[in-house]
Amino acid sequence: MGIIQRQTISGTAFTYLGIIIGFVTTALIFPRVLTSEQIGLLGIFLSYSFIFAQFATLGTGRVTILFFPFFRDKSRNHHGFFYLMTMIAVIGLGVVLTVFFLIKPRLIENANDSSTLFAENINYLIPLIIATLFFLLFDSFNKNLFNAVRGIVLKEFIQRLFILLFILFFINHWITFEQYIPLYVIALAIPPIVLLIALLRHPEFTFRPSAIDRVREYGKKMVSVGFYGIMIGFSGMVILNIDRIMVERMIGLSATGIYLTMAYFATLVVIPSRALLKISDPVISQFWKDRDMKSLQDNYYRSSLNQFLAGSLILIGVWGNIGNITRILPGEYAAGSLVVLLIGLAFLTDMATGTATYILANSKYFKYQTYFILLLVLFIVVTNYLLIPVWGITGAAAATLISKFLNNLMRHQLLFWKFRFQPYNRKFLFIIGVSLISYSAGYFIPEISNLYLDIFMRSAVMGGIYIILTLIFRISPELNEKLNQFIKK
Repeated sequence: MGIIQRQTISGTAFTYLGIIIGFVTTALIFPRVLTSEQIGLLGIFLSYSFIFAQFATLGTGRVTILFFPFFRDKSRNHHGFFYLMTMIAVIGLGVVLTVFFLIKPRLIENANDSSTLFAENINYLIPLIIATLFFLLFDSFNKNLFNAVRGIVLKEFIQRLFILLFILFFINHWITFEQYIPLYVIALAIPPIVLLIALLRHPEFTFRPSAIDRVREYGKKMVSVGFYGIMIGFSGMVILNIDRIMVERMIGLSATGIYLTMAYFATLVVIPSRALLKISDPVISQFWKDRDMKSLQDNYYRSSLNQFLAGSLILIGVWGNIGNITRILPGEYAAGSLVVLLIGLAFLTDMATGTATYILANSKYFKYQTYFILLLVLFIVVTNYLLIPVWGITGAAAATLISKFLNNLMRHQLLFWKFRFQPYNRKFLFIIGVSLISYSAGYFIPEISNLYLDIFMRSAVMGGIYIILTLIFRISPELNEKLNQFIKK
C-alpha cells in the first residue's frame, strides 16, 4: 500500500472521528451548558481568526504547493524555502495585527447586544489569529514533506478532543466560562505547536535563509501566484464566515449562537462530498491533460447525480427530525429551525453541481473561478444586508441559499457555454420526487414520547422508503451494482 493511500485512509478515519466529536460538542453539549451569547462569542472569534489569518498568509499556502517542487533538494535543506515562506507569513502577521489594533475600537463600538462579553474578551483574538496562521503555514510544510495526515489528526481529532475535555471541566464546575475561553484558545494552539516541534526535529527542515538564485529565478511568478492565493484564500474564508459575522454585527451574539448551532446540523448534508472532492482534483487535471472530454462529462454527471442523491437523503433525514432537534435543544433554538432547512438546501446546491468547480479550475478558463468567488462574496454580503433586518437569522440562511444558487448557476452556464457539459437529466427530478415522498412518510408519523425511539423510527421509515425507491427506479447504477455485489457475496 502506497504512502498516499495509507495517509488517505488514516486521514479519512480521523476526520470522521473528529466530525463525531465535533457534533457531540457543538450541537449537543454546547447548547445545554452554555448560553447562546457564549456560543456566539466562541463562533465569532473563530470566524474573525480565520479571516485575519488567511490574509496574513499572503498567499504562502498556494506558493508552497506550486513552487516547493522547484526548491526541493534534501542535501541543501530545500534552499531555505521554509525560512522564506515563514518570513513572508511573519510580515503578513505584522500587517494583520496592525489592522486589528486600528479597527479594534470600532469592533467593540459596533458590537450589538452583548458588547460587554465581546469587549472583555476581544484580546483573545490575537493568539487565535497567530495559532490559525501558523497552523496553515506549518501544515502546508508537512504536506510537502509527505506527512499530510499529521495535520489532519491534530486539527480534526486532537483539537476537538481537547475542546470536549475542557467543556467537561466547565460542566463539572471546575472552571468558569471566563477560564474556559483561554483553555479553548490553548486547544486551538496545540496543533501548530506540535507541528512546529515535529518540523524542528525533521532533518530536511531549516530556518536558515534561502539561496538567492532560486528566489531570483522564480520570484516574479511566486509574487503573482501569492497575490492570486491571497484573493482566493481570503475570499474563501469570507464566504464561509461572513454570514455569522453579519448576524453578530446586525443582531447580536445570542442570535449568532443560535444561528451557528442550527447551521451545524445542516453541515451534515455535505459530509458525503468530502471524500469525493479530495480525490477529484488530480483526476480531473489528468483528464484535461489528455483532452479526454468524454471522461470529464461522465465525471461531471456521475458526481452531480450521486452527490445530489446522497445529500438529499441526509437532508430529509435531518429536516424530517427537526422536531426532535428542537426537543434536544433549549427552547430558544426553535427560532432557528428554518436555518437548518435553508443552509441544508444551500449545501445541496453545491453537491448538485458535482465536480464543476474542479473542472473549471483545471481548464484554460480557470480565471473565471476567481471571478465567481469574488461575485459570491458580493452576493452574500448584499443579500445578508437586505434579508437579516427583515427575517433575522432566517434571512441570513436564505441569503446563503440564494447566493450559492446564483453562483452555481453561473458556473453551470459557463461550462455549458464553453464545453457543452450538461450533467442534468430526468433522474434528478426522480430524486426530488423520491425525497418528497420519503419526507411525507416521516412527516405523518405521530410523535413518539421517547425521543430516541422517535428519531430511530422516523429515520428508518424515511431512509427505507428513499433507498427502496432509488433502487426500484435505478437512479444510480453504481448503487444498484453495489447492492447486487453484496447479495452475491
